[in-house]
Amino acid sequence: MDHLQQVALVEAALHEIGIRARFRPPLPRFWGFKSGDEHNRQLRELPLGSYSLCQAKCYTTPFSSCCCRSFRKDTFKQVVHNGIIVPRLDADEDSEMAFEQVLSEYRNLQKLFPQDQKDSRITDLLENVVLGSLEVLASVDRKTLTTGLVGKRYFSFSHQGKISRAVNEDLFLEEPGEIRKFFETIRSTGFVSVGSTFLTRACYTSAVAFCCLTDIFKTRDQKTPATYFEYLIGHIIATVLECNPTKQLDVLSGDLSAKLPTDFIFDLGERRTKFHVPVKTSTRERVIQVWAHQRVLDGVYGTGRYKGILVCLSETKLDHETLDVIEICLPDQWRIYQMFIAHLERVYYLDVPIRYGQMISEYPRIEVRQFGDFFLEYEALSG
Repeated sequence: MDHLQQVALVEAALHEIGIRARFRPPLPRFWGFKSGDEHNRQLRELPLGSYSLCQAKCYTTPFSSCCCRSFRKDTFKQVVHNGIIVPRLDADEDSEMAFEQVLSEYRNLQKLFPQDQKDSRITDLLENVVLGSLEVLASVDRKTLTTGLVGKRYFSFSHQGKISRAVNEDLFLEEPGEIRKFFETIRSTGFVSVGSTFLTRACYTSAVAFCCLTDIFKTRDQKTPATYFEYLIGHIIATVLECNPTKQLDVLSGDLSAKLPTDFIFDLGERRTKFHVPVKTSTRERVIQVWAHQRVLDGVYGTGRYKGILVCLSETKLDHETLDVIEICLPDQWRIYQMFIAHLERVYYLDVPIRYGQMISEYPRIEVRQFGDFFLEYEALSG
C-alpha cells in the first residue's frame, strides 16, 4: 500500500469513530497530481497544504463509486495514480472545500469554548483555524487599497466578486511558521522573549485571517467574525491569567435581584484584582455601553474593584467603491465618557487607530495601547 492510501485509510478510519483528523503536513493539492506519477517520493515533492475531500474516502475508491456526493462529477478530472483514479478539482472548488474545513474547526471551537475557556485544546483549534485561513487566503486575489492614514498600508482579499475588510499590510504575518511560533508562545507563556510587536502582529493575523475568509466566502455574516474574535481574545486572556471568566455579575440583591451581562469578567480570587473585559471588533456602535457597564460595577462593588479593559480589533472602514480606507474615531465622546461616566484602565487595539493612539498623552488620559503590551504588563495590572 502506498503512502497516499495509508494516510487516506487512517483518516477515514478515525472519521468512522467520530474523530475529525487532519494530518500535518496535509495531503497534496489535487492540482499537483499529474498523469504518470508512480512513486511515493514524487508525491512528497508536490506542493503541500490542502485538505482531503470527504474524509479522504475519495482517494481510496474508484471515481465511479466516489462517496463524495456533495460535488458534481463534472467538476472533477480523473488522474490515474498507481491504479487508483484520483479526483482533481479546479482552484475555486478546492478553496471552497478548504473553507468548509476551516468552518468545521470553528464549529468545534464553538462547542468547546463555553465549557472551559482556557482549555489547551482551544489553542490547537485556534491554530488550525488560523493556519487553514492563511492557506485559503494564499490562493485568492488581493487588491491594494488607498488610504490617507499616515504610515499605514492596507489591502483586501478578493474572491468571485467579493472583497474582504481592510488588512493592515505591516501587521499581517504571511508565514505559517510565525503563527506556529505564536501559539507555542501561548502554550509556554514565554511572552517577554518575543516582544510586544510580534505578539500584536500575531494576534492581529490570527483575528483578521478568519474574518477575511468569512467576508469573501459568506454573505453579510457579521456575527461569525465577531464571535470568533471573542473566542480568540477570551482564550488568550484566560490562558495568560490562568482564570476562566464569567459572562455576568450580580448587581442587585433581595427582591430586586438582577445580573449585568458583559463579555468577560475575570476574577483572580479573594482580595485580588478583577477585570471587566469587553471585546469588540470595532467601537462604532454602542461603545458607551462599555463605560456604562463599568459605572455599574464601580457603583456596586466600589471604584477600582473591577478594572475595565476594552479590547478591539480596529476602527477601519473600507469604501467598496473607491477602495479607500479611513478610521472612524470619536475622541471627544471618549473624553466625556472617561471623565463623567467611568474610568477604563486600558484600551487595547490590534490595529491601533492613529487618533486614539494620541489620547495617551492628552487629558483625560486614556491608555490606548497595542494588544501585545497586555502580555508584558498583565502582572502589573493584576497587582
